[in-house]
Amino acid sequence: MVDVRSAAEVFEEPLPLWSGAGRVSDRLQVLPVLFHLLWSGRLGTDLESVALGTDSPVWTLRDLRRTATSRALPATTPDVLTALPPEGIPAAEGPTGPA
Repeated sequence: MVDVRSAAEVFEEPLPLWSGAGRVSDRLQVLPVLFHLLWSGRLGTDLESVALGTDSPVWTLRDLRRTATSRALPATTPDVLTALPPEGIPAAEGPTGPA
């Protein structure tokens, strides 16, 4: 089990996501925890410049008013559910022609 506090403390100074995960423990166990911490705003990264990847610098956020997600998403980002057409998502069409 990954200790969330330890995982966050590793990123007190900005580190690439992959190397920081390796400092915590087994990367395959740590990465889901780090993604959760990024999503919840306890860790930050720059999503404006580049897509999230193994070399993305990640750091602990001390000021929760300045989160990575609030900087990365424009104020006009639509709600996913309200952005869907009223009839919902169209069903995928199957193959056509003789089988």
